[in-house]
Amino acid sequence: MKKNFVLAAILALVLAGCGDGDGGGSSGNGNGGGNGKTFIRIKNESYSWLMNVHLQDKYFQPTVQNPYGNEGLPGDPGYFSQGNISYKIELTETTSGYIYFVLHIIARVADEIVVAARPCRTNSLVVVNIGEDVEFVFTDNTIVVDATDSTNVKTLKNMETYFIEGLTK
Repeated sequence: MKKNFVLAAILALVLAGCGDGDGGGSSGNGNGGGNGKTFIRIKNESYSWLMNVHLQDKYFQPTVQNPYGNEGLPGDPGYFSQGNISYKIELTETTSGYIYFVLHIIARVADEIVVAARPCRTNSLVVVNIGEDVEFVFTDNTIVVDATDSTNVKTLKNMETYFIEGLTK
């Protein structure tokens, strides 16, 4: 009887450790992880314009409407307007780092439209392991850092407001 119980326990452990038939274990967020490919994509749900978005030397290149009414072209850094999903890129190795971007600011200053750009980065590191499919979502409440002054840390919306206030002085 003990022998049957031990065999049943071993069988249960073996079955519990088996994959789901997709060729790999489960990883990532269920959007393709576990298939041996590694992806990261960016989504902007904030009301800020972001451009030149990159993780290390990998640039995200969406084709979306930019503030001037033109469409970004594949190969252009492009603009990430509110609610658009970025170009998904495939990585060939585990990658970690900050997501860098340029905060594009359009503001009315003394009855003139002023266009400015300020380099920023995420406050937290992003890590993408082999076999994962990761999505990073920018919101108005994402904590970001001024890339020219690492002591200047604010939410994305407050960073934009801070830069606009600097333009009006």
